[in-house]
Amino acid sequence: MKVQILFLTIMLASINLAAQQYPNTQLYYANPYLINPGFTGYLTDMSAYVNAMSPMTTEKSAIRNYRAGINQALEKKYLGVGGKFTYDQRDFFESLYLDLSLAYKLVLKRKHVIGLGTDIGIVNRSYNITGLTKYVDQNDPTLTSDYFYRTNLKIGVGMAYYSTSMELGIAFPHMVESSENFAPYFNTYVAYKYYLPRSLWLLKPALYFVNLSDGTQIVNGNLMFIKKQKIWLQLGYGSSKEVSTAIGLFFDMYELSYSYVHSLSDVLPYNSLNELMLRIHIGKSNKLLSHIADKKNRK
Repeated sequence: MKVQILFLTIMLASINLAAQQYPNTQLYYANPYLINPGFTGYLTDMSAYVNAMSPMTTEKSAIRNYRAGINQALEKKYLGVGGKFTYDQRDFFESLYLDLSLAYKLVLKRKHVIGLGTDIGIVNRSYNITGLTKYVDQNDPTLTSDYFYRTNLKIGVGMAYYSTSMELGIAFPHMVESSENFAPYFNTYVAYKYYLPRSLWLLKPALYFVNLSDGTQIVNGNLMFIKKQKIWLQLGYGSSKEVSTAIGLFFDMYELSYSYVHSLSDVLPYNSLNELMLRIHIGKSNKLLSHIADKKNRK
């Protein structure tokens, strides 16, 4: 029994470190609402999505996350509203997030929009005790649900700017969690759109910076090639020695995106990572940026 408790103590310590890492995504350049509530309702009408990310492995303890969300612009009220669901698994640690999103839009001359947004919701963190069956006695009285399971209030904030030529944002998506101290985790994102002369193609270079709670800093650079309402392609590289490529296809009101990441580092717990996202656009949301009146107005 002492050996079991010792092993469990070591396991829980490592799980606590994993818990400090928040759900991440590689498709932020296709859907910035994933990383910043300031982008809530940045497309006209309503947009919904489902998203899944997983390493190419059969290991049940690998890092995985699944998302679903919906957001809409209320242009007459200068608002964006939405909601998100996220499930994240890391080793034997699981997190479930439920958020409501709200963004107020400052519209400048119908060409520039500043979004001030917040996510307010709950997060439930738990240990997957089933995964520890071969190591511990399930009848151990210390393995009670009250000991491992906890639900907290969560608040995140973000500010975003977008126009027909630029996207810019900074967010603290997990700024406050119940009574815990301010979380230093934040991200910044900037992208520029260059419209090729007399062409349906545009180039979209982007930079994404993340400061994790443990002080680790990550910088990703990407370049997208976008053909209006047909297809987009992406190439990227990250400071954590990751090479990425992605593709997106448009089918009327649907948009299907896939990202593949290959790690060149021995430090990361995976060699490759897959992410798939399906978005459903209702109305004109797959064509127009909200609150902007411009002949170049497209994503």
